[in-house]
Formats: sequence, structure tokens, C-alpha cells
Amino acid sequence: MNAPLIQYLPNSLRVAAENQNCFLIGVANGKALCNAYGLHYFQHAFLTAVQERLRPFGVSTNDVAVVNDLLLLVGCNNSHLSSADGKESYLEHIKAALCYEPIKCGFTQIQINVFVSPLELSTREATPSPSLRSLANAIAFSNIEPRECETTREDMLAATLFYTEMQSGKISLAFQPVVCTTDGQRILYYEVLLRRSISESSLSSPTSCEPIVQALERLHHTERLDASVLWSVLHMLHQHSDIQLACNISPLSLHDEAWWRPIISALKNAPTLAARLTLEITETTSTFDLQAAVRVLNSLRQLGCTVAIAMGKAGLNSLRLAQECNPKIIKINKNVLHKTRNHGVNSISEYVSKVSHNLSQHLIAVGVETDEDLQVSIEAGANAAQGHIIRPPSLLPPWSDATPFYIQDRFAPPPLTPTQLFKGLLTKEEAYESHL
Repeated sequence: MNAPLIQYLPNSLRVAAENQNCFLIGVANGKALCNAYGLHYFQHAFLTAVQERLRPFGVSTNDVAVVNDLLLLVGCNNSHLSSADGKESYLEHIKAALCYEPIKCGFTQIQINVFVSPLELSTREATPSPSLRSLANAIAFSNIEPRECETTREDMLAATLFYTEMQSGKISLAFQPVVCTTDGQRILYYEVLLRRSISESSLSSPTSCEPIVQALERLHHTERLDASVLWSVLHMLHQHSDIQLACNISPLSLHDEAWWRPIISALKNAPTLAARLTLEITETTSTFDLQAAVRVLNSLRQLGCTVAIAMGKAGLNSLRLAQECNPKIIKINKNVLHKTRNHGVNSISEYVSKVSHNLSQHLIAVGVETDEDLQVSIEAGANAAQGHIIRPPSLLPPWSDATPFYIQDRFAPPPLTPTQLFKGLLTKEEAYESHL
């Protein structure tokens, strides 16, 4: 959008645009949602939700303009967009306000994910800002492979239930060690896994969240979960300086958005903590923005974090990412080990030599369930192993007097600030305002 187009905007929105107090809101996976629930019904539900939920931020109906079907231009009459810190905090609060509760589309509850970006206008044509390009790419990639309507609706039911459980404190973290193959007593780090504990009786046998995580990926709803888990991991690392933890992150979450800023700021302010954090990039069959993912991972690695990439069934996507960012660790999924084990060690060694030894420093075998699995992993050159034969996941964290840890929803209203989640780590200058 350039300056001549400003004249066609409502007066209040035109003033906001001229004062650089505008931002864009786009819906992730919008094509699939429109197909599943009806184009006009979903468009109306989305616009209505934006108008209602942004009212507490001082945004009136006249401050919202439709750019196209599912892209809105919003003006705000305040100074929150005038500084970098204020802008990132404000936009994160906007995203949380729109995504926390499902929107009503007729009698149906629909959970949405939105991308938010400031809009810098100019009196002349100019190259789009990095944040604007990121928003455009995020929307475009989320619409490349729209799912069938029935799949979208089933995934939405699962996602809505999952978020309700997370808000109710029923999603816990489990801890599974990654152990050196040459020294079974040496634990490299603990991977943090998601578990559902719906009732008191389920604490002894919590269920895996993997099917729900896959549904969230198909919906392009990974950011909320990844942000919530990552902040939980940062909190534990801050409280316990003698442990090393790994946090799973979906490649779909690796793009330039406001919620990454406080995380990067926190890690920059605590280099010894960053050195104890491993970011395990999970597999996905969904198409994602490879270059955006590489940029985020490079930023995190420069702060001292370790990057690990999981490879298996969706190996092509993971291989491309590994080739671009050269991770320190590659984790070979149990499906690869089990599939290739019957063809002899040579085929596994060939796979390892082409992928792990060329692209990373360490290979970790995942899903090691039997003595034979462990032996095949060692002969294939694995530096470490993870699986039930070594130690199953435990709801009790790996420190003394620990109790089960339940994740907090990062989008809970009002969104918790880094200071609230991470007391003592951020300086006052880096902490976000909590009174928006």
C-alpha cells in the first residue's frame, strides 16, 4: 500500500496510516478454513471477532478496513507502534487477544491463528519491510496445501479441546534423557515432551500429545503451543542452573513474528542459560518457509543455543533444512532405524555418512526400544541414544523434590510478560509493559 491509496481509507484510519500507527492482520490457513466453514460465514466471523476483541485496545469499527478476503488493515491511536519494544509488545498482545478464544462462526467454534505485522507507509514506492514480507510469506505458505474440509473440521475439534485442556492446566511436561552411547551414565540433556493428564488417575499413565500436535501443524497453529512450551523450558533452566533441556519447535513456527522477540532478548541477556538449551526442530510434512526458518535458527544459534534437527518419515523437508543451517545434532527417527535395520548395518551406515557426518557433529538415535536397536545404533555411528530401553519419559523433572510441571498458555489474557514468566532474567529495559 502506498500514499495515494490512503485517501480511500476512512478518516480515522487515514490519520493512523499517515502517522505510521497501522498494522496488518492475516489469517493462517485461511483457504482451508473458508472451504470447511463457508467463505462468507468465515469472513464475517473473522471481521466481527477482530472488531470486538480489539475494542479494549482503543480500536473502533472505523479503524478496521478490509484489504482483501482475510487480510485486514487496522489503525491505532496511540504511541505503542512508535518504539521497537512497544511495537513488539503491542502486536504480541493483539495476536493473543485474537487467538486465545475460538471465534463464533454460526453455531461452530473455530480456533484461529493470525499473523500480525506493522505497516510502514511511504509517499513513494518502496521495497516492503522485512516484517511485511514475513507476514506475506507466512500467509502464502499456510495456504499452499489446504486440507480436505472434513480433515480441517476434525482437526479443529481436536485443537479446541487441546487449548481448553492447556488453559485448565492439564497439559504436562515429561522428561526423557538422551544418553551417550559410550558411557551410559552420561546424560547429554533431557528432551521435554508433551503429555495429557486429564484426570488424577491418568498421572500414572499420561497420553502422548503427538496426534494433536500433528493436527495443530495441519491447521498451522503451532506458534501458540511452541511459545508456551519454550517459555516453560526457559523458566526451568533459569530456576535450575545445573540441567540441560531440549525443547521441540515446529518448522512452521520459525518465521519473523513478535512472539520471538522477548525470547531472543531473554537468551541474549543470559548466555549461560542459552548454552544449556537445545532446540529440536521437529519433522513436518507441511511446506514451510525454509529461508525464514534458517534466519531464526541462525539468530538463536548465535546466542549460544544448540540446534538439532529430527529426520525420518518427512526426511526431505528436514534434509533441506539441515543442509541450510548445519545443525550441531541430527536425530534419526525410530522409523528410519526400524525400516533400515532389516537391510543390514551397511545401509544405515551409508545413510548416516551421507547425512549426519556431513551436516552435523553428532548423531542421536531416537526410539531405541530393544538391545538390538541400541547395538544397531552404535554400529551406525550414533553418539547418543534415546528410548524406553534406556529410560522412559517421566512426569517428574530431573531435579530433587520435583513435582509435575504443567505448561502455562502464553496467550492467556492478559499475556504474561517475560518478567512475570522469567523473573530475574530480563532487565527492566527489556521487559515488556504489562498494562496494555
